Amino acid sequence: MPRKSTRRLTFPKSQKSQKRTKNAYGTPSPGLWATMTKHRGFQVLDEKDEMYQFVQGNVALVLPEGVPPVNKLAVHEFWVCKIIEVRSIEDNEEPEVWARVQWYWSPQEIAERIESFDIARCGRFERLFSDQFDLVSSLCFSCIAPLAEYDETRLDQPTISPDTFYCRYNFKLRPRRISPNHEGTCLCTRAYNPDIDTMHFCPRPSCRASYHRECLLKAKWVETSTSGRDLRLLCSNPDSDDTFEMRTLGPRRKRVKLDLVAGSTYAPSGDRSLEEALDYLPTGLVKIAQLPIMKGVEGGGLVGNVRSVVAARRMVYEALMSVSGPLAVPSNWEERVDLSEVPSSRRAKQLSKIPLFRCPQCQGAI
Repeated sequence: MPRKSTRRLTFPKSQKSQKRTKNAYGTPSPGLWATMTKHRGFQVLDEKDEMYQFVQGNVALVLPEGVPPVNKLAVHEFWVCKIIEVRSIEDNEEPEVWARVQWYWSPQEIAERIESFDIARCGRFERLFSDQFDLVSSLCFSCIAPLAEYDETRLDQPTISPDTFYCRYNFKLRPRRISPNHEGTCLCTRAYNPDIDTMHFCPRPSCRASYHRECLLKAKWVETSTSGRDLRLLCSNPDSDDTFEMRTLGPRRKRVKLDLVAGSTYAPSGDRSLEEALDYLPTGLVKIAQLPIMKGVEGGGLVGNVRSVVAARRMVYEALMSVSGPLAVPSNWEERVDLSEVPSSRRAKQLSKIPLFRCPQCQGAI
């Protein structure tokens, strides 16, 4: 259930002490909290005598209320919070340490407050950053937990591993408001759930939209011709809505205009020149740049290949648009893309079975 400020996290030592210094649920009263000694952090010793250090600003896992410490929980079953302040009561032989925390709520907790909230549109490790605070005993903390901010509109979003908590929404309890809105850019408007969905992404500035594979199939946004497919994917420009132009090889430096729309035809001489130009670039870089941008179950996980493909296309564009000198890419290009994205023979076979999708907005290859 959603956490409330009236949460009992430890047992009061005595009824007399409770009335004088703590509220009815065993947590320090506002008056007591104001007098407590401030600290930057605290340490917790587990049953194996291993020491865990917690400091302000850490995101940490907290043992849920009513769950005995001896119970083994899966990581995603813990409560998640951000440590804001740490204070202690020093009038005991052993200081009593408390932390003021701000909660990351689970989708299930949000659904108890907002009936229309669809938990099926959230991942297992997803949390929403709330505006709710509590005082939590140091004895309830389990460990520090990495939590990544996830922005679906970012083209350079860092990779987030499958077992890492992530947050893409904020939640305000009083107005019961989620921001940004819990909806997606797909035709169906349903939000993206990385645990069950495979999404296809169009990076063009006027689009920047992700679509469920099943929605694209249902609406028949599929190309009918495979001719020039790799070039159309390559020309889906993340930085401009204009048709991308590449120079050809040769002393006259002619330019070939490549239409992004499916079914386009190319002048034979232009095609040969472009393919010849690409042959001068690192094979791995070109292969990544020509991949469809995907994420989700069959798309490389939560973030997918968005960052690598966009970076690869930008480097290919820069090389092909050079007006003088040999075609070249940055010497550190391998550090700017994920080389594991270069399709193996097995992966290439899997990719060949994916329908040739088009973007419903710009109609370019995705």
